[in-house]
Amino acid sequence: IDVANSLLGYNFGFKCEVINGDKRGRTLGFPTINQAFPEALTPPLFGVYETKVTINSKSFRAITNIGYRPTFATDKIFCETNIENFSFDIYGNIVDLRFVKFIRKEMKFSSLEQLKNAIENDVKCVFK
Repeated sequence: IDVANSLLGYNFGFKCEVINGDKRGRTLGFPTINQAFPEALTPPLFGVYETKVTINSKSFRAITNIGYRPTFATDKIFCETNIENFSFDIYGNIVDLRFVKFIRKEMKFSSLEQLKNAIENDVKCVFK
């Protein structure tokens, strides 16, 4: 993503609607907004990224997983984004998501506890 952002002259990303998810993130202590990845774009490497989210002209630091969510096996590419210090209902809003820095590849976890531990580490890495 560093090379892509450098060549583009801005951070790669897209704008699309916030959709309902399975609400698993909130049960793990990490609520997320969910977006279906636009089919017209080529996705970056599946995994976890430091991201920037803009909602109604206000920007927030965030962490995003992009991919097929292998622990829960989906057939579409989703972006699940945890926004730092954010707790508003924005379902149906168009949100701008920008990829800043790659953190790690997407992984399949054998338990929710393993997934939660990985998310905790990812959050520490981004929201220092």
